[in-house]
Amino acid sequence: MEQRFKFTYMFWHYLILATTACIKFMFAPLYGKAVGLNFFETYFSLLSGGLLAAFIFYKLTYRILERNRQKKIQKRVLAMDMGFEYFEPKKFTRTNKFIVKTRRKFGFFICAFFFPFFLSVPLGTIVSTKFYGKKPMFLPVVVLGLLVNGFIITSLVYLL
Repeated sequence: MEQRFKFTYMFWHYLILATTACIKFMFAPLYGKAVGLNFFETYFSLLSGGLLAAFIFYKLTYRILERNRQKKIQKRVLAMDMGFEYFEPKKFTRTNKFIVKTRRKFGFFICAFFFPFFLSVPLGTIVSTKFYGKKPMFLPVVVLGLLVNGFIITSLVYLL
């Protein structure tokens, strides 16, 4: 009976750690150390949550972006068929300016590798997918970034 209770107790800690990693990957190992999980339990729970969120948000964002692109093309074709000129609305905001400046400054590898780590897995994956989702090496670089960054941050938490 006690063994079953311990398994259920630990399962909830793994689940909470994975959920925390889905939301804020950088700070999730602190929870693992606080509840007494060892390094490998923390690292693999962290990875399971982070990779799950990265895959889900990559797929969802990619589908939404493709659907919006198709709708814009349909609008343009419909307007031209009716004899109207179609003008794209300008989207020059402070946030877009910052994102484009960051993208140009750091490039593909840094954005795909570090955005999910520093922003959060959902937001970083969405922003990276917006710019680099069509590159064939995008998803492997994001996965590699989560593996390496997760190992480094978990190591730091357990060493300090």
